[in-house]
Amino acid sequence: MESFEFNNLTKEQAEEGFRLCSNNADVHYDMATLIAKEGHFSMANSHLILAMEEAVKALFLYLKYIHNNVDIDVKKMFKRHQHKHEFARDNYDVFHNKGLEVLGQVNEANKISFSEEALSQMDETEAENIRIFMEAFEARYKRIAKLNLQASLPNIRKWFNKADQYKSRGFYVDFQNNQWKKPDEIKQEDYRFSEFVCWTLVLLSRQFKMIEELKKK
Repeated sequence: MESFEFNNLTKEQAEEGFRLCSNNADVHYDMATLIAKEGHFSMANSHLILAMEEAVKALFLYLKYIHNNVDIDVKKMFKRHQHKHEFARDNYDVFHNKGLEVLGQVNEANKISFSEEALSQMDETEAENIRIFMEAFEARYKRIAKLNLQASLPNIRKWFNKADQYKSRGFYVDFQNNQWKKPDEIKQEDYRFSEFVCWTLVLLSRQFKMIEELKKK
């Protein structure tokens, strides 16, 4: 999709595209989680990068949907993966801070909605599952909140610079410099770092989708 095509989208088309891209980002992220549980971190890592790419497209389409009369130079965002990576890299601090704000709001809302008093009125198994979910959610929130973003940005930006290379390496066997390159050269720690980087973008895409769904109720 070229810029003129993007900017000629109707409000309805932009909303549909946003939802489609956001949903696809969710699928890739969920696939990464499932594959990682089987120990296939290389392919899981590739799916995380695909999730990031679809989330970036979703964010652009959401901007178009909200501000339908504003022209945006998408720089072949829907053709070249490198443009998605560069945009996410250069704006990651903005996305991270917004994601942290969203996580904090959701974490506080969870505590209000699922107080011990509320949980005591639920089925015991259901209440326990909610407690486990809330503890895991809060742990992720605290982990992100503790991050010294400025100190981490150089490594995050290096990751984006090599994201397309990482994505291909996770899917394919290749032959370079007179030796075979195997997908399993990407290890668990590589996957965990990718998971951390990509989550912020997927989270924002999910949150915007939730906001639009609530508006229609």
